[in-house]
Amino acid sequence: MAKKSLGRKKIPIDWKEVEKYLMASVSGNKIAASLGICDDTLFSRCEEDHKVNFSVYSAKKRQKGVTKLALAAAVTLPSLTAS
Repeated sequence: MAKKSLGRKKIPIDWKEVEKYLMASVSGNKIAASLGICDDTLFSRCEEDHKVNFSVYSAKKRQKGVTKLALAAAVTLPSLTAS
């Protein structure tokens, strides 16, 4: 006989989508709302799935976004020292 699982079914979270939002500096509350989940669910699942709290996770992803923007700006902007 198959074993029944207890509790609610886990809501899948697309962490790539979360990362995109974080790189664009969107807040955790707004990310959760756009995913159709409670912000507490997002925060607890971050700890469960990534073994860090959401503040640490979001800081790393936001920094990644800042780095990408800086690299893109360095490539697209003309050098200020060139004459």
